[in-house]
Amino acid sequence: MRYYEIKNPRGCVDFMTFFASYEIQQNLTRQQILFRR
Repeated sequence: MRYYEIKNPRGCVDFMTFFASYEIQQNLTRQQILFRR
């Protein structure tokens, strides 16, 4: 991800990392819900 940061503008990287972390959080919550069942 650092190489990506160096290559791209700051705002674009922030948005990509935010989107990626948001997707990861959703996947984790889905896994927790499935695990509780």
